[in-house]
Amino acid sequence: MRLQYAQRLELLHLHKMKWLRFASRRFIATTMHPEKLFVNSDLSQRYAKYRPRLPFEHVETIVNKLLIRAPKLWIDVGCGPGNSTQQIIGYSQKIIGVDISETQIEAAIKTHDHPSLSFVKGSCAAIPAEDESVDVITAVQAAHYFDLPAFFAEVSRTLKPGGVVSLICYPDPTIKTSTSLSSALDYINHQFLGDYFPDVRKKYFSTRYTSIDLPFDRHTEHTIDLDIPISYPELLDLISSWSGFQNYCNEQGLSVEDGVSVIDREMMKFCSHSVAKDDHVLSYTCTMVSAVKEDAIE
Repeated sequence: MRLQYAQRLELLHLHKMKWLRFASRRFIATTMHPEKLFVNSDLSQRYAKYRPRLPFEHVETIVNKLLIRAPKLWIDVGCGPGNSTQQIIGYSQKIIGVDISETQIEAAIKTHDHPSLSFVKGSCAAIPAEDESVDVITAVQAAHYFDLPAFFAEVSRTLKPGGVVSLICYPDPTIKTSTSLSSALDYINHQFLGDYFPDVRKKYFSTRYTSIDLPFDRHTEHTIDLDIPISYPELLDLISSWSGFQNYCNEQGLSVEDGVSVIDREMMKFCSHSVAKDDHVLSYTCTMVSAVKEDAIE
């Protein structure tokens, strides 16, 4: 009897330790550690190739409708490999992309070369600019990773009077060309990988950033639709650039290739294999929320 009791205690202890390890991994996956994401060079390449860029319509809204002067200095925070930063070329005399990931900054420098454009490793809590020297600060699909009070303190410090801060997001894509593939994508995004995304991402994505408490008094919101041609293999590569996918692979001990194979099998539960051979259209709703710093009182 004593032996059976000891065995039961040992079994309970093993179950407890297994649960604690699982809970610890899940806590890490769903809390904010942006410096540990997007550190792989292959991932940076997939990110650069398949993530949407800042729409020119949003850039022109900032320049033509929100600003009171032509911008001289524009800083893009959380710039990643520079996909959206390079969209600003021609709209500002000087453009700086800032990201916490050294791998992403290296990819941006290799990919984008223009006299007005530079990239630096840095944080949302330490914008590399002097007081009241910046005309525009943007963050594209990045603000949900920020320490927002620290970021907005830096925005208030660095923006000129009349300057603009704009946060852009494009959550929850759908597939226009296939209902079954769109359902599969929704399942992967919200159920299969749902628990592996940071909680704050889910919070702010559900409101398309409109629930973020912006600084200053003058706020605006602009939304446009983006349609992007994509094949099924490219869709799998896009999913592999998501933070939830990275956290899933890390927790399960999977390589990117094995993780993609798992996603493929899950997707095919919703679709016929013929769908995977067709060309498709990926559709995003891209929302930009902005705030304008008050002009100096003369």
